[in-house]
Amino acid sequence: MSSSKKTALFAVLCLLSLPVFYFSFRFAMADIAAYSVKYAVEDMDSGKAPMTLETVDAAEEKIDSAIGWWPQNAEYVELKARLQLYRAIMGFGTPVFLSSANNALALHQEAIELRPHWPYSWASRSLVKAYLGEFDAVYFEGFKEASRLGPWELSVNLSLLEAGLIGWQRLDESTISLVVAAAERGAEHRPKSVAELLNRYSMKYPICARMSRGEQQVKACR
Repeated sequence: MSSSKKTALFAVLCLLSLPVFYFSFRFAMADIAAYSVKYAVEDMDSGKAPMTLETVDAAEEKIDSAIGWWPQNAEYVELKARLQLYRAIMGFGTPVFLSSANNALALHQEAIELRPHWPYSWASRSLVKAYLGEFDAVYFEGFKEASRLGPWELSVNLSLLEAGLIGWQRLDESTISLVVAAAERGAEHRPKSVAELLNRYSMKYPICARMSRGEQQVKACR
């Protein structure tokens, strides 16, 4: 092959590779921006780090950057929704609560549309609906889908449990069964977290009376 043909072939290969390099760069930048946000959310969820406005502001700035690089990433949208929910919780009783909770709800819906088989978004959407006092078909749908798609995911079970405790008086028997099952599975991994939720909503007896009596479940019901 002549040198001119080699040069032309090299140029063509470079042009064909440009989209790969471009998107690889975007995805890498998005992951760098989102990396610390994932751990910040986990730490706030578990209580390892305090939920403060400064922490949420910093995390939201980073996740906005990640979404800017990769708008179709459902996990990033879900993380932003979680941060909006934290903002709502900190602003409870003020106009911030309603606006932030509705933002979280819209973002969870967007995440579901981007990745419909991801249980976290279904469970989180039901939890936000519960905080808003909206016990409608969308609220109930989340229990079914999240239980089906992620029955052994701890955060899914804790979100479903809390959503169910908030809306307990509105639940039908099938949803009560899903909430109790979420409590049982959550207790298998983290009985202390289940116990904290049951105590927070003064719902230990109604749930524990329906739960199986395994070792971890007994710990959650002490």
